[in-house]
Amino acid sequence: GKLCPSGWHVPAELEWIELINFAGGTLVAGGKLKEEGTIHWQSPNTGASDDYGFEALPGGYRNFDGNFIDIGLNTHFWSSLETSPSGSRQYLLFHDNEYIGLGYAMKNHGYSVRCLKD
Repeated sequence: GKLCPSGWHVPAELEWIELINFAGGTLVAGGKLKEEGTIHWQSPNTGASDDYGFEALPGGYRNFDGNFIDIGLNTHFWSSLETSPSGSRQYLLFHDNEYIGLGYAMKNHGYSVRCLKD
């Protein structure tokens, strides 16, 4: 409720799945959503083509003690699906492959968010 401005929302699990399927499935969707090149992403930024203008950047994440991890290597996006009182679903993009991963995010960490218009 507090990550996105009024009129926008954090994507639900089904909205992420719809995007991944539209972009060709989990094995290639990450590449099609990543910013091209190695200005922000560390080499090799495998499969990066940004086919749809999503332009995902490698923000890494902030862990529970405030340290930033993996900037330039990967990015973690929140979804609105809570998996436990302390966790939520996340989607991951990596510099060295075009796969889009599924993981579990701890609420005391910081991840990137892409807001969708209601």
